[in-house]
Amino acid sequence: MTTPGWLFVMITMRNFALTRRQASLRNFAYIAYATVIGMAGFALAFYFLKETLFSRLLLLMGGALSTIFVFFWHIIFDRVQRIALRTGYPTYPLLVIGTNREAVRLIESLERARSPFAPVAILDGKGTSLKEIAGIPVLGKLNILEDVVRQKKITHLVQCDQLEHSFNLLSLCTKLGMTYLLLPSLLGIIQQREHV
Repeated sequence: MTTPGWLFVMITMRNFALTRRQASLRNFAYIAYATVIGMAGFALAFYFLKETLFSRLLLLMGGALSTIFVFFWHIIFDRVQRIALRTGYPTYPLLVIGTNREAVRLIESLERARSPFAPVAILDGKGTSLKEIAGIPVLGKLNILEDVVRQKKITHLVQCDQLEHSFNLLSLCTKLGMTYLLLPSLLGIIQQREHV
């Protein structure tokens, strides 16, 4: 199988998504699957073009080495990419709505993982005496929402609290072309291991 075909398999499985952890077992399985597809395509093409078989052990060794090297390349590139996306002003600035425990957990999780989605500001619908959460400034109430979005060049908004403001936040995101995100816990969807 040619390199574009192998890349097509990887792209269709979303191996290059910004939010995917490249060091996960799931990603390794996807890379191994793409390698098997590539090996099968190569073996079929060689057989039909040359009408002879070649060493199956060599094919298996090539496939195993390809899987391992591609997996490590993904891990290295993921680290470099996250550093590049967070250097200077973040590529995907995130506005957090709410100051509850879920918001704190989300911010700490994003900072720990060096996510490309970097929180730059927090707004609270009810108002709070907090000045910052995990190093991210709390700028005030939702009445300054549009000013903060324009000033901080926000591309993503995540709602962690005040469900009653969902329609207003969603309509603003639609109007300004931002991505609207909502924590599952806000809708009462609590699991033992809630994924953010």
